[in-house]
Amino acid sequence: MPSRPVFLRDIAREAAVTVATVSMALRDSPLISEARRKQIQAISRKMGYVPNPAMSALASYRRSQRPVRYRENLAFLYQLQRGEKSFDDWENWPIRKGLLEGMRKRSGELGYQIECHELPRKISHQQRLAAMLKARGIRGILVHANMQPVEEALAAFSSSALLSIIDFCENAPFHQLRSNDYEVMRLALLQLRKKGYRRPLYLKPGMESGRFGPEKLSALTGINAEFPEMQCRWMDEAEFFQRGIEGQDRDRPDALLIHNHLALEEAANRHECFLPREIAVCHLFASSRLFHYAGVDIRPVLMGTKAIDVMDGLLCHGEMGFTPFATTTLVDPVWMDGPSVPEISRAPVRGLA
Repeated sequence: MPSRPVFLRDIAREAAVTVATVSMALRDSPLISEARRKQIQAISRKMGYVPNPAMSALASYRRSQRPVRYRENLAFLYQLQRGEKSFDDWENWPIRKGLLEGMRKRSGELGYQIECHELPRKISHQQRLAAMLKARGIRGILVHANMQPVEEALAAFSSSALLSIIDFCENAPFHQLRSNDYEVMRLALLQLRKKGYRRPLYLKPGMESGRFGPEKLSALTGINAEFPEMQCRWMDEAEFFQRGIEGQDRDRPDALLIHNHLALEEAANRHECFLPREIAVCHLFASSRLFHYAGVDIRPVLMGTKAIDVMDGLLCHGEMGFTPFATTTLVDPVWMDGPSVPEISRAPVRGLA
């Protein structure tokens, strides 16, 4: 045992770091790399450091009374879809609202501020936006660019730390975060099988809804091989509504797997496609706030939280621009029956009871 108490400055001297670094490492701050935290914590144990409860309480009180000082701003870039005129329209979707909620909450916890900007589709306008953000010292760019190829949208921001959220890009030269598409489809099909459905049809959306990876189609093939009694198929959404449900008599589905409930309702009404009551509707891109639909909750709040964690790591390690070592972070989904619908829900499409 040491002859006198061990102070933070003693540990700092031994570890060759600052007292502030020791303090953050002992509090498991994410601002310090995991390897450095473990090293400093091991040194503190070896030296016999014991926290002083009174001093810890005083330091905690002082931190709580200190005005918030943000480390830096982050930019979240979004693209308006057809019919959307403002950020309020864009944020009105439950999934997007949850995503932003998670991002804002985690940003505050880590000491960042996050601001939202519309990402224009013209390359020249994107370059002007990139120059403006760079001039303001904004280094971290999080992007949801579902109306054009993500790699094209990010080209103007190649000097920043980049993270694409939700969108799919194969062999991307930048980091990505999105839902685990294979598990989304697998979970939906297993729940449908459990509830007695055997002929589900996946309505694959068009490019206007963004790009979707091949994982969902792989899951269809995997389930068919694992459970031969399941007859899982897919069809382009546009083709389905052109043919109508009457055109499906030969291989009539007993459940539809969809991405966008608003697009389903709009298309069904436009084509006067009346879905029989016995056909279930399962949402693949759901949120716990979509109360009228059962399906797979991709957990957008958790996705937003993880997005800020990934960006924090990129900034701490100085990873800027495109990289051949880009990673993809997947968020696993959960099944959601919905508070008001105990079984697979039926969408409020005209003609559907």
